[in-house]
Amino acid sequence: MPIFETENLSFYSKNKLPKFTNLFNEKLNISQFDYHILPKLPKGTVIRSYNATYSYISSSLNVVPYSKSMAKKLKIPFSILLSPYRNLHEGDAPIPVVNPENLAICSFCRAYINPFVTFMDDNSRYRCNICNQINPLPSFYKWSGKKGMKRPELVNPVVDYVFPMAPEDLTSSVYLFILDVSYISIQSGMVYTVAHTILNAMNKIPNPNDKVKVGFITVDSNVHFFKFDSKTECPSMIVLTDLEDIFVPSPDLFINLKEYKVAIEEFLKKLNKIFSFSYVNNNAFGSALKAGYEMLKNIGGKIIAFQSILPDIGLGALKDRNPDEEKETTLFQPSEKYYTQLVKDFVQEKICIDLFLFPHQFIDIATLASLSRDAGGSLYVYENFNSSIKGDVIKLNNELTKVLSKSIGHNALAHINLSKGLSIVKTHGNITPLSANRYTIPILNPENSYALELEVSDNIKDTMVSIQLILVHINDKGERKVRIITQTFPTSSNLTSIIENIDICTLCTFLAKKAVDNTYYNGPEYARHYIENTCIDIIKSIYNLFFSKDENKLLKIPTSLRLLPLFSLGLLNNEAFRNSKTVTPDMRSYLLSQLYSKSLSSVMNIIIPRFYSIHNLNSKVGQPIKDVKDSVTFPYSQNLCSDRIEGKGIYLIDNGLEIYLWISKKSDPELLQSLFGNNYDAIISGKVELSEPQNDYSETVHKLIKKIRSHHILTHNCYPAIHVVKDNSTKLLKQNFFANLIEDRHEYSPSYPQYLNNLLKELNK
Repeated sequence: MPIFETENLSFYSKNKLPKFTNLFNEKLNISQFDYHILPKLPKGTVIRSYNATYSYISSSLNVVPYSKSMAKKLKIPFSILLSPYRNLHEGDAPIPVVNPENLAICSFCRAYINPFVTFMDDNSRYRCNICNQINPLPSFYKWSGKKGMKRPELVNPVVDYVFPMAPEDLTSSVYLFILDVSYISIQSGMVYTVAHTILNAMNKIPNPNDKVKVGFITVDSNVHFFKFDSKTECPSMIVLTDLEDIFVPSPDLFINLKEYKVAIEEFLKKLNKIFSFSYVNNNAFGSALKAGYEMLKNIGGKIIAFQSILPDIGLGALKDRNPDEEKETTLFQPSEKYYTQLVKDFVQEKICIDLFLFPHQFIDIATLASLSRDAGGSLYVYENFNSSIKGDVIKLNNELTKVLSKSIGHNALAHINLSKGLSIVKTHGNITPLSANRYTIPILNPENSYALELEVSDNIKDTMVSIQLILVHINDKGERKVRIITQTFPTSSNLTSIIENIDICTLCTFLAKKAVDNTYYNGPEYARHYIENTCIDIIKSIYNLFFSKDENKLLKIPTSLRLLPLFSLGLLNNEAFRNSKTVTPDMRSYLLSQLYSKSLSSVMNIIIPRFYSIHNLNSKVGQPIKDVKDSVTFPYSQNLCSDRIEGKGIYLIDNGLEIYLWISKKSDPELLQSLFGNNYDAIISGKVELSEPQNDYSETVHKLIKKIRSHHILTHNCYPAIHVVKDNSTKLLKQNFFANLIEDRHEYSPSYPQYLNNLLKELNK
């Protein structure tokens, strides 16, 4: 039974309050976001050492209300964040691999055995922690005295079952590259840079069984296929001019990466030259995607597409969209049904698409991004790409190389088991539902994360509830693998336990993802109302439980939720939801995509940037943290307001997608010289790459930036460009810098104190 309280609610409310904080009296400390500390659960309710690693699975509620009515009264969203295929960080233990004689699977709910089952009848049977079904325990599970069973699946909440396959049965990874070769793609250097990045990354593509296959399509006003007849010479080109009736002109357009390596290298070296005299300004990208579908149909695989201009001819031709004429409620939905149907075909055939977009003008990211979103892929955008800018080339090199070299899973099928009383309302992320608890993901990208919106649909009769993710997929070696992630949570009617164990970071990340969904279907204005109303509803529901109306004079909020107003304000400030016409539909669509697909740490960094003072670093900054490999000590984050900027200061902002360096004419000339190799007047503002470090100070700043970049590449495959901002920089560049200071007042949002006052007024209505 749940942990029921003997006192009635009114007695409980008066005598057992959670810890509250008055936000008007407490000085905001933004560094609380730097290191996320897991909330402590009530003693004796769970074996904490068995709980799944936080970065794989987290919950907004770490103590679950036992009743449906209590959950509704609290109005705190119950959400689970899953990052099942995330990259391992330094210090992370590898996931245990098991291959038992027989699988111990519940006969009723099909859940795999895990550390939270209960053994019975002299350990001959066990009770499933998901559905309470009693199952026989396979004889090879041996009990080892006081230490219990040592098998990995009984002591680790995250395990991999690997099922070896005969060499002839191993599947191969298939990559299809589609490149826009229109005039702007050639002139900007996109085609040259992409071709040479692929060339340099070929040896990094996971290919343990030498079975990886690749193919190439280029597109302008025609679709071009490439047929490799020789293992050492460039391929022949087959041009398809009929853009409506797409067919595959040859059955052998995919070639073995290892066997044809020399020919592929020659082709990539000459690709830019082949189209160097092209002046075509039209593009049939929709037809090229259809060709890619026909090539990958029945085998599945990954399309990596590079596009610079709006596809304006052929299948799925798009037109400019005028935000002043089109309704905001439809502006972020696909404008052409062709792509909606095409992506359904992709998913059915287990085809994933990663999109690399290089817009110089409107390209309709809202429509094109739906391809990567619904097919389990990722979106990368390089606005006004120019290969003569070193920062543009380095960013593309790093991100594309990571896409090609990372470990991915293929043909994934996810099944989610929940304890009785819990149900899934909706999922948010680059994942396609097949039924209430089954999902398909053509390709498992390590940087992608998925949010489950849960509800307490019935009164819970047990002291614990569980969730288990069963992820069936094919790994890079072509083997069938099943990843099992299990998590448990205590149930309670104790409001203090429930409220004090709210995970604010998971809650806020879920709010961001749901706000993105609201934008897709109803527009940014609806999403802004959702953000504000959710913040108010959560606080008001707790007020109604613990305070009388005459006590609503101060903005008291549970300490576990004290950062909720700041995060809500951060969402309203972000370009994804900002109430400003200066944000282009394309850029808004790109940011929506990032918030929708990325992990908790990435979303938190995008909404709550890190703001560092780097002109007064102490001796510990830049040094490794004791016993932590490849670590770097950072300065403390500052609050995100402009009054923290001193006239002589140098400041760094990391917002997860870009890095900004602020300098002024009064900044220390010696520090500027060591960092940029120039005096203030000679330093160029805008996108830069820092010169080689000249002394200890510049070396320390380089270490900080290098660590930021390596962290973002690992978590969400982003290599942030560096922007130098000066007193005399362009208005747009300075606006972009100060927009990160979300506690300030902006023309599109109030300051943090003003926002708190607005909340208080709403609460007192």
